[in-house]
Amino acid sequence: MKEVKCPQMELGIRGLEANPASLIQIFYGMQQGIGYLPKESLRYVSDKVKAILLKVYSIMISRNLF
Repeated sequence: MKEVKCPQMELGIRGLEANPASLIQIFYGMQQGIGYLPKESLRYVSDKVKAILLKVYSIMISRNLF
């Protein structure tokens, strides 16, 4: 798996729990940092916040902002 380097993503993840509000904040940081939400970054977020990838993905697609 190719790792996505994004300082905003790492800063956004620190201290956050795997809940919808935290994931949305992380997505905004990723969107600003790299311009889109690649599959690799969703896997990375899933690992970091200890959430199931399906949960991360479903929250991401439930918003029309990304």
